[in-house]
Amino acid sequence: MITPNGDGKNDYYYVRGIEQFGASGLLVLNRWGEEVFSSGGPYMNDWYGTDNNGNELPEDTYYVVLKISAERSWKGYLVIIR
Repeated sequence: MITPNGDGKNDYYYVRGIEQFGASGLLVLNRWGEEVFSSGGPYMNDWYGTDNNGNELPEDTYYVVLKISAERSWKGYLVIIR
């Protein structure tokens, strides 16, 4: 869960240790399976609950795919609460 409201607590999707994987990437899909965000390069723990155009996403549950390397990825759900 992230709460991107600017209070400095849980504002970003943070993955401990991600910096050690240079080929990482983040893909976020909405409930209909449509891509709403993808990181272009290594994921730097900087996703603030926005779409690819920088617009705030609404409160909802999103499906995330965190690519750790070419062979490994983590998939799960993330809730945004503003």
